[in-house]
Amino acid sequence: MSVKKVLVGVVALVSGLAMLARTQAQSTEPNQVYIDDAVLALWNVSQTSVLVEITAECRGGTGTVNVTVNQTATESNSNMTASTGTGSSSVKCDGNDRTIGVAVGPSLGSNLGLADIVVTLTVGTSTPVMKTKTVPVGFPAIEHSRGEEHD
Repeated sequence: MSVKKVLVGVVALVSGLAMLARTQAQSTEPNQVYIDDAVLALWNVSQTSVLVEITAECRGGTGTVNVTVNQTATESNSNMTASTGTGSSSVKCDGNDRTIGVAVGPSLGSNLGLADIVVTLTVGTSTPVMKTKTVPVGFPAIEHSRGEEHD
């Protein structure tokens, strides 16, 4: 057997093993979940609800995103008593970033200001992924379209 044939065989084997390692690494990357920097406040006639924007990158079919919004009296611009609300949504887990809106409420009694968000992503039997973040609660379509001038 020539040295050239042995080298070609070794290169092919190494290339194949490298490709297998990359494929396994891609398929076993941990699931991720991200919380957007702002929460949209949606006002019902008698209660307050919010819509939380979540981005998930996961694998395994369909995942579940559970969201809890907590707002203390000091975080509320109206100095309301502390309030908590929860919501959930399914998310497509196909390895791509998927952004969803999760409705939280209507029992949440929050107001404009800040809120603490806790998000848990669960996919099948994998270990749940949890993230927390403090974000502004507001009306981005209105507040970000006009200046901060007060006439």
